[in-house]
Amino acid sequence: MKKSFAQEDSNKTTTFKFGRYIKADFLHTWYNNVDVGSTSPLRDFHLPRQIPIGDIDRNYDIDYHVKESRINFDVRTTLLGKEVQGFLELDFLLSSQGDEKVSNSFNPRLRHFYI
Repeated sequence: MKKSFAQEDSNKTTTFKFGRYIKADFLHTWYNNVDVGSTSPLRDFHLPRQIPIGDIDRNYDIDYHVKESRINFDVRTTLLGKEVQGFLELDFLLSSQGDEKVSNSFNPRLRHFYI
């Protein structure tokens, strides 16, 4: 028995949307006891329990980044009479793959993905 599928209405289209969210962070931190490493998560956001304690010393850091910015891609179409949607969103937070010596690059982090 052969199955035949009716061709869908040619007026239906597939839509693609590209979205973004841009967030800039400027952090000035003053540690009275010790300095944190350059790859510490404390350089990206405040975690009170992770602040190191050491000999009396005064250090400050100034950090700025757009790592929490997001890029997303949304696609929608009709397939066999049903709407199908796919969504993908990436950011760059907590990616320690880059360094200032070569390229300042960061690996993307998957935030959301569904179909």
